[in-house]
Amino acid sequence: KDVTASGDAALTGLSVKQGKNTLATARSASISLESFSLASSTVKVKNAQIEGAVVNAVNSKSGLNLTNIGKPAASKAVAKVDEKQNAPEAASAAPSWRWSVAAASIKNSTLNYRDETIKPAGSAQISKLNAIVKGLSSAPGTKAVVDVSAGLGGGTLNAAGNVVLTPLSAAIDVKAAKIGLKSFSTLLQGYA
Repeated sequence: KDVTASGDAALTGLSVKQGKNTLATARSASISLESFSLASSTVKVKNAQIEGAVVNAVNSKSGLNLTNIGKPAASKAVAKVDEKQNAPEAASAAPSWRWSVAAASIKNSTLNYRDETIKPAGSAQISKLNAIVKGLSSAPGTKAVVDVSAGLGGGTLNAAGNVVLTPLSAAIDVKAAKIGLKSFSTLLQGYA
């Protein structure tokens, strides 16, 4: 009647691919799960860590490649479905999950972004990405503490403060120093 879980898990040499393209890699990832219950639709995470991640985000005419993670490949066969008839079943079948993450961190990571919807295609990189989040939750009004630092355009970017997911709001202090725009020139040109 109820699937429950708790405990620790760790992975090394993680790689997420879509066909021949590598969407993301990580040197190591670990999670400490306080509790998981399928019957009550709850997940409580004590701690989650990712180290040495490299995320390759590409925006193309078909959308951002990362939005396809976890989605099954599109089938060539298309079945006709009466949406009005099946809508109540779909709504009642999807439980509303309650989740919380006591602490999560990303260390020494990189985000590579490429936009192929502009001409010429533009790209940018955020390196030395470190982030810590504490108290993240799906409960309305819950404040999470966020602290992010990164290398950007040869300079540094630091952001720290509070974030509430429901309703979405943030109070963040941002400090930037010596960020050069030259490394973003292809994006700026394309967007302009």
